[in-house]
Amino acid sequence: MKKIALSLLVLTLALFLAAPAMADFNPYGSARMMTFYVTDSPAVGDDDKDTVWDLQGNSRIGAKFTTGDVAGHFEYGTGVNLRQLYGTVKLGGGTLLIGQTYTPYAYGSDQVANEDWGFDGFGDTYEGRKPQIVFTMDSGLYFGAIKPEAAEVSATSAPTPVVGAPTPYFKPDTIDLDTTLPKLCVGYDTKLDGTSLGGGIAYNSFNEENLTTGFDESIDSMLLYFHVNADLGEVSLKANFGYGTNLGNFGFTDEPSPGAVVVAGKVEDTTTMLGYVQATFKAGDTPIKLGVGYASSDNDTYKDPDAQMSYFVNATISLADNFFIVPELSMFDYMDDETGAEENDVMWVGVKWQMNF
Repeated sequence: MKKIALSLLVLTLALFLAAPAMADFNPYGSARMMTFYVTDSPAVGDDDKDTVWDLQGNSRIGAKFTTGDVAGHFEYGTGVNLRQLYGTVKLGGGTLLIGQTYTPYAYGSDQVANEDWGFDGFGDTYEGRKPQIVFTMDSGLYFGAIKPEAAEVSATSAPTPVVGAPTPYFKPDTIDLDTTLPKLCVGYDTKLDGTSLGGGIAYNSFNEENLTTGFDESIDSMLLYFHVNADLGEVSLKANFGYGTNLGNFGFTDEPSPGAVVVAGKVEDTTTMLGYVQATFKAGDTPIKLGVGYASSDNDTYKDPDAQMSYFVNATISLADNFFIVPELSMFDYMDDETGAEENDVMWVGVKWQMNF
């Protein structure tokens, strides 16, 4: 499979490079290394200490090109895995995008620990790069239809195992997941005197029927989001805020974004509040950034809210054109879980290395 993916990548590059007259073609790449010392401190037991010295998974190679009114972008990461592949075209009073890329509500911080984590799960409204169709009007208003999410929610009981089978298993039709609509979002982005801001609402729904337990319910998820980036001269501020229900079913896979809980065949919705604030200062030509992010989820079945916090400080130091390092201290405090039990703390100290070409 890897050989096939690599062959497709080589063929794609060859086709574009062989026909430069057909389009305005701009290839690019980014090699990223993380060299960190990581300490994981559990609530009970000894610390786990490790050196992380590796190529980051979000290293990439790709290209952007235009042909008339149509623009395209493809990007591969390590693996080889397809990160982005989409096209845009001007239509009337707006731009239509089709393909796979970041969803409109993704808005990460500049935290670089753990492969440019960016407060994912600690205040960022990030769910990865998804297949989507988005129409953005020249005014900044946009409408999106994104690949829907659907995954088992209900508790199940195993049927009688087949004789000789090593473990009980479920027949393929035990769980039936149905989606009627794509994930939908509507939002607005604008710029005002050096300040960019935006926000919107997104919705996902699927139905789960469990043929073993008789469970048959709709699992609905909603996300309200707002983000801002303000240049105030000597300092710039960046922030992101979100409120949602059942975000684990929406597509957010990083804690604490749990989904709905099923108790006695009844769906109990989980609400999540999240956000972060980041400030950037200049020390000569060196940007110094610090930020704090927080997320908390609650459900009627929880004893306590499941919350966690992260904070970081880093500096971007240029060593040559398109080559820089980012020394950083990051903390991930997982606080208490939904039972009230204390969870672990994780500290990252080290340097990210990045060359863009």
